[in-house]
Amino acid sequence: MAAISSSSEMSPARSEEVVGDSVVMCRHRVRASLYTSWTMGNPGQTFFRCGYWERSGKLSIVLWVGDEQGNDCAFFQCYGPPCFGREKEIHTFGLKQRNSLKEKVKVLKDLNNKVTHKWTVINEKCEKMETLNIQLQGTIEELTKWKKMLQIKILELKKELRLHRRKSVVYFMLIVLVVLYVLNLKM
Repeated sequence: MAAISSSSEMSPARSEEVVGDSVVMCRHRVRASLYTSWTMGNPGQTFFRCGYWERSGKLSIVLWVGDEQGNDCAFFQCYGPPCFGREKEIHTFGLKQRNSLKEKVKVLKDLNNKVTHKWTVINEKCEKMETLNIQLQGTIEELTKWKKMLQIKILELKKELRLHRRKSVVYFMLIVLVVLYVLNLKM
C-alpha cells in the first residue's frame, strides 16, 4: 500500500467508482471514491480512498472528514499501474506547465489586486475632487454676486461723491459771495 503525503494534490478521476462489474467499497461499506494523483512523485496514479475522506480545495491539504463518529477507515487501494517512461514524462511536463500557469495566475491576480486598489484610491480621490469642485463652483457664484453688489455700491458712492462735490462747490461759491457781499458793504 502506497502512502500519500498530506500535501498531495489529487482530483476525482470519474463519477463511477466501479472496477469491472463490482463497486469498490471502503471499510465503512460506503462507495469508495476514485482519485488521480497529481503529485510530481506519482503523476497520473489513480487510487480509491474511503468515502468519508475529502480534500480541501482551499488549503490544498488532505482532510480526513470521517464518518458520523468522525472516523476515517483509512481505506486506500491503487487502481491501475503507476505511470512510467513517456507517460510519466508527459504527466510531469503537464504538472510543470500547470504549476507554472498557477504561478502566473497568482502573479496576475496580485497585480490585478494592486491595480484594483489603485483604481479604488483614484476613484475616491476623483469623488473628493468632484465634491471640492462643486463647493468651489458655489463659492465662485457667491463671490460673483458679492462682486456685482460691490460694483453697484461703488457706482452709488461715486454718484454720491459727485453730488457732494457739486454741493461743496456750490457752498464754497455761496460762502465766497457772502464774504464778498459783507466786504462790499463795509467798504
